[in-house]
Amino acid sequence: MTAWIVKNNWGTDFGENGYFYISYYDTIAVKEAVAFCDAVPTSSYLTNYQYDPLGQTSAIGYNSTTAWGANIFTATADELLGAVGFHALAKETAYEIYIYDSYEFHSHDTYEGMSFQDDDLLGTCSGAVSHAGYYTVTLPSPIELRKDDDFAIVMKLTTPGYNYPIGTEKPIEGYTSGATANAGESYISADGQCFVDIIDNYPNTNICIKGLTIPPSGTPPGEYQVSTSDDDGFASDSSSQNLRTAYLKVGSHSGHEVPYYTSGMVFKGVNIPPGAEIISAHLEIRSYENYLTNTVYGKLQAQDTDNADSFSQMPYISARPRTDASVNWDHPAPWLKDTWYRSPNINSLAILYSTRLSEGGYRHFYSYDGGYAPKLLITHVSDTASPLSEALDTDLSFTTGGSADWFAQTTTTRYDGDAAQSGDISHSQDSWMQTTVNGAGTVKFYWKVSSEEDFDFLELDQRLSELGTENLLHQHFGFTHVGMAICEGWKRERRQRLRLGGQSPVVIAGLFFIHSTKRPRISPGVIPSTHSPIVVEDRLRRHS
Repeated sequence: MTAWIVKNNWGTDFGENGYFYISYYDTIAVKEAVAFCDAVPTSSYLTNYQYDPLGQTSAIGYNSTTAWGANIFTATADELLGAVGFHALAKETAYEIYIYDSYEFHSHDTYEGMSFQDDDLLGTCSGAVSHAGYYTVTLPSPIELRKDDDFAIVMKLTTPGYNYPIGTEKPIEGYTSGATANAGESYISADGQCFVDIIDNYPNTNICIKGLTIPPSGTPPGEYQVSTSDDDGFASDSSSQNLRTAYLKVGSHSGHEVPYYTSGMVFKGVNIPPGAEIISAHLEIRSYENYLTNTVYGKLQAQDTDNADSFSQMPYISARPRTDASVNWDHPAPWLKDTWYRSPNINSLAILYSTRLSEGGYRHFYSYDGGYAPKLLITHVSDTASPLSEALDTDLSFTTGGSADWFAQTTTTRYDGDAAQSGDISHSQDSWMQTTVNGAGTVKFYWKVSSEEDFDFLELDQRLSELGTENLLHQHFGFTHVGMAICEGWKRERRQRLRLGGQSPVVIAGLFFIHSTKRPRISPGVIPSTHSPIVVEDRLRRHS
């Protein structure tokens, strides 16, 4: 007999170690089937920007096979947007993806909405998929995101033969009743010209569009795992602990003092080069069994030491000194057995996971002895600062050229023992250094020069704009502070060049670029009167 081999999510106690069989010819048991193809590890991405953690439960459209949806996110770190996730709700679905870094609001007597402008476009891609399902589309080029800046992922979806192109997550009693949404998150449009907030008509509803960030090139996440029985355990007080058990434990019994159950994990051999910047760090644990107890109000901390001993050494887990810094990691929903759960971003190596409230429940997760040791995933960028960057005390990366290169030197300095100096040039020559910054802001630095008035200049050349150059100095002695504004409205990848023309050397120290705080641009407008009625279909009901 030929049959499907199926794995259930009930754990290894069901069927044959969690697996069972369904005949290829069965016409009753399975009316709809889902296959997961080309799955990648969760460590392939750093951050999953989403508003639909419960998944797609409904669909929306305008009585047409084409509709537009948009999600507005705020970057939580300086990252690279590398992929977009969405649901294709029909065979041969065509998609167009647009990434914007700004948007405009419009007001009207009847509607309030917003639109996106070509000048704010950061990147785009398009394509089609053969089958219905969830897809992750890799962008042709990663898009740089700045911490605390808004960005928008806009999608046009065309679903042949199906008039509900946009997948949504909405509350459905007894299934996804916990779904929530806020104003300013998800928007829909019939024509891609004007977008309206979806919760204006459908409370607690979001669009199923995800943004996935990737590590910088050449720095895949390092994966470390607890490697011995003595490197993980749990305790409920400071005078005892449990090692060499199949599971670890975190949480509380109501009425007990905090912390109650604390689990400790030591990760050895973590290799972070000196001076490297840790982009992200996540703890991954695998659930030991299904637990339907109350919410776990968890707290992640590190042991306050550079090199943590195994837990076979004193002090015990609960008595070990901890860092003041902590990250909350709560578990409001029941766990599914044998499922990996990933923590929020942390920056720690020896992890202590405890509870911060006396109320709530507890959870069990696998230990080293249980066969699925906890993992630590770390992404870092090595310290590759150039001599010029170090001399300027900046994270910006510089190139240099002209008749003679700028160089780092330690003879004339303002602080920290070094500074950058222009090359040795003569009449009608120049020496320049150049960096790339994103968006509007202010360049600030200290300079020192003795120059010939009206002949020698330091210029801030705002390349690719029509603003020309600014002549900043002549005939000055001693270090002086300079601040120059980079024009508002600049788009990403516009270059600002510092260029010196003349004969006398210039020394620059402490160069900084300070980004302007971005706000949505407000402008009056009118919502098109051709807006079609919105129609919604609940996916669960369509298949009932």
